[in-house]
Amino acid sequence: MKLDVVDELDAVSILEFLGDLKDPRCAINRKHLLGDICVICVYAVLAGGDGPKAFGTWALSKKNWLETDL
Repeated sequence: MKLDVVDELDAVSILEFLGDLKDPRCAINRKHLLGDICVICVYAVLAGGDGPKAFGTWALSKKNWLETDL
């Protein structure tokens, strides 16, 4: 998969790229899917987020959009 072309970078391609990533979290702490968290982090960084608090703020501001089906 080519990730050097921004037009090809979307949530589906990010999830496919990270598909084999093992989730190191304890099962009790898995409120959200690891892939969803990774996609949110990538988008938040592209939007200028610089840490977990900023990522959470960005995700909450885009909640309706993030909940839409791909």
